Amino acid sequence: MVLEEEKNHPSRWSAVMMIAPMLDIHPDTLSQWTRLNERANAPAVSELPEREKIRQLERENRELRQANVDL
Repeated sequence: MVLEEEKNHPSRWSAVMMIAPMLDIHPDTLSQWTRLNERANAPAVSELPEREKIRQLERENRELRQANVDL
């Protein structure tokens, strides 16, 4: 609710301040719930394309180092 309404406000806090009274909760509580929800729905670091590319390059480096040792 906050994330959708945030687009219509200059800041997230102003959206929280508008919505919190409608839900009869303290704005700080709604703000915290919003942050927790964002974190819970954020892609895991391992799912990010950059992280996968880094893992692939690290794996390739290990293999090349081992190939050099074998020579």
